[in-house]
Amino acid sequence: MLNLHSFVQTNQAFPAEVRPFLPALEVLLSRLNGLIDINEPDVAFLSDLVALREEEIMLHLLSMQLWQYRYEAPNGERWDITQEAYSDFISRHNDVTRSHYIDNAEYLTLISTWIISLCDWEINGSYSGVQLQ
Repeated sequence: MLNLHSFVQTNQAFPAEVRPFLPALEVLLSRLNGLIDINEPDVAFLSDLVALREEEIMLHLLSMQLWQYRYEAPNGERWDITQEAYSDFISRHNDVTRSHYIDNAEYLTLISTWIISLCDWEINGSYSGVQLQ
């Protein structure tokens, strides 16, 4: 399963600026299971998470190649990362096609808003997903 533990040592100390993103990253990675794996360039930045600033995290997240595509079932249903994991979507549909978004600016706005909504801006030194120290 793709999760933050795959990328970071649990004894790493996360700067205060990174901590709000940890819950969002856990959800994001769980939603991407079945679509990307730990070796994908899109998630390589997570191994340097402790060194990143807030803006860099968002830049990496919004630059992920997967946002350039939409995933659609033969019945026209599209996968929506804000609603379900890719693995759940693919388990309901035998033949999912990937097509290129012509203009994904609106989609990126939706994704950025969703990611920010998943952040815990009140987080302190404890987070159950990854130990903060």
